Amino acid sequence: MSIEPRIDVVRKAGQKHTYIRLYPPNRVRISTDTTTSDADLNNFVQAHRRYIATKLQEFQQYTYEPVHTYAAGDVFYLWGQPYTLAVRCGANKVTLRGDQILVQVPSIQPVKVERALHTFCIEAIKEAAGPHLVRYEKALGVRAGEVRFRRMTSRWGSCNTVTGALTLNTELVKRLPVALEYVVLHELAHLVVRGHNSDFYQLIKKYMPHYKDAEHVLKYFPIDRA
Repeated sequence: MSIEPRIDVVRKAGQKHTYIRLYPPNRVRISTDTTTSDADLNNFVQAHRRYIATKLQEFQQYTYEPVHTYAAGDVFYLWGQPYTLAVRCGANKVTLRGDQILVQVPSIQPVKVERALHTFCIEAIKEAAGPHLVRYEKALGVRAGEVRFRRMTSRWGSCNTVTGALTLNTELVKRLPVALEYVVLHELAHLVVRGHNSDFYQLIKKYMPHYKDAEHVLKYFPIDRA
């Protein structure tokens, strides 16, 4: 089945090369110089059409989280498991009840429900990440600097090898727990080996022999729509 790509072009003055990046389910982002002609841009797309088609087909294997309205009945993932959202009036509080996430807010408005859920997710990922940070800092003989949590659109985590600061994507709270553990190990390992070379992955494998399973979780289940 052919998937129609949604192509976005971003032009930047002084950019020497043209780059292509794909996002699920069908977004193609092309960045190029402001002087690139439409004809050259079309030729670039045509030259990469097989790559684009292959990636878009791959994206169809992904499991997508439903678009949220932050109303009762929405489905949210927490540590890889789906929960149905229940909303009530009350003091700000988020609790798990069986297969439901119960959100209490003073007034039932989508923006307030979203804010309450975001706060809940940050606290959940902070609590879950703590033991992994302690464990792998000790194992690797390193010490992280500041650890930040925020939603990122293109990375699961990042590491500043100069300051030791780590940033973890809050979307990890939606994946299976092994995904968070892997990202913590991955970023801390950059304080030992900066690049993604064979030494780096040997180090990862030493402490997480089945790390490719975690990579699979990050790649395929679940993922937000672009």
